[in-house]
Amino acid sequence: QLLVKVFFQADRVDLLWNKRGSGILLFTSTEVDKSGASYYGNQALHFMATKGDSCSVPLSKEGPVHCVKWSPKATEFVVVYGFMPSKAALYNLKCDVIFDFGEGPRNCAYFNSFGNLLALAGFGNLPGNVEIWDTKKREIVTNIKCPDTTYFEWNPNGMYFATATTAPRLRIGNGFKVYHYSGSLVHETIWPQGQELLGIEWQKYPENQFAEPVITKIKPEGIKSSLPVASKKAYTPPHLRMIKEGKKPRAIYAAFTS
Repeated sequence: QLLVKVFFQADRVDLLWNKRGSGILLFTSTEVDKSGASYYGNQALHFMATKGDSCSVPLSKEGPVHCVKWSPKATEFVVVYGFMPSKAALYNLKCDVIFDFGEGPRNCAYFNSFGNLLALAGFGNLPGNVEIWDTKKREIVTNIKCPDTTYFEWNPNGMYFATATTAPRLRIGNGFKVYHYSGSLVHETIWPQGQELLGIEWQKYPENQFAEPVITKIKPEGIKSSLPVASKKAYTPPHLRMIKEGKKPRAIYAAFTS
């Protein structure tokens, strides 16, 4: 027995080991917050090491914990948490914040297989923003939009990632895309209307098959997506649109007789 941790407020505990098996994150949660302060119940995050260290992970914003992921390097982990726009932070094994990614519409995090690139994304009921970060230089590489994404995975070589829209989560607009980490779209396959894509997966390779990629600002030439780009203009109601155009809104009258 190396270490014992007792939790008094926890209906569920998720155990997340790092790659080396030397540290574990314990994500505790309760279904109901008896104080009524949160709709999501109570959540907390704790770290324990096999050598005996233990600490609570400090979270500086109220709200749910959306995602917790270990870096493949096993010495860092990222937490996406808080009410929207959520916060994201990178922690070391002392539970110190070593980098704050700021706030944004995010609820997912994905390290590449070497831990030198991190994708922070907002999927589900969020608009599909994907930020790619260089974790060594602590700087953002690119920011793109991948709406309607139900699947995200890095390529084993750590330089490309795939996004897909799949059934049964979404039954229209199915297909997948492959991006270079710089944000260049390098491949796109769209399923014909009426057909469904159930899933995709990268081919697996031995762990030492690829060397850690060197991250540069060189952006390879990509292709243009065949899908229409949603308008970035804010919606304007018809009566306000007419006022902006210098026209007088027409009044509509309805008469009712018994």
